[in-house]
Amino acid sequence: MAESIARSGTPEQKKTYWRDHYTRAWNEGALTEFMAAIAPDAIDHSNIPTKPPGIGPESFKALIVPFRDSFPDLKIDILQDFIETGSQSDMVLHRWVITGNFTGKPLFGVVPNGRPVQFTGHTSFLARDGLVRERWANFDELGMLLQLGFIDPPKLPPPPK
Repeated sequence: MAESIARSGTPEQKKTYWRDHYTRAWNEGALTEFMAAIAPDAIDHSNIPTKPPGIGPESFKALIVPFRDSFPDLKIDILQDFIETGSQSDMVLHRWVITGNFTGKPLFGVVPNGRPVQFTGHTSFLARDGLVRERWANFDELGMLLQLGFIDPPKLPPPPK
């Protein structure tokens, strides 16, 4: 039933379907259902320090798991989502915010320090025949790294007199 909505539902039904899949994967770790909605040859253009772009569901999983492991209380909220439906495929965009505390496993080789974090980003993906075929994502990596103390804020010169 749910997969048929992703293929032939109304734009609003499709938007809800993808929002629910996305938030359950991040918030609850519901990766089996999420990965089943990703084509085996899906191209993942997402790039973080521990995961280069890749192909297939495992590449998508490799982005979510390190964050869930490092931030056990991780929560993603979709701030806005859009869908543009076409006769052959749909383009879905999620603008989101992640919050959590760095109390789990090391992230990017850095040991947890208990600091809270809040950062925004967006994910867009192309879906066809009820499956994700391509994904792009960007997030405020610099803001996250500063909040967690991974890097120091830049030393700015004093203002001119």
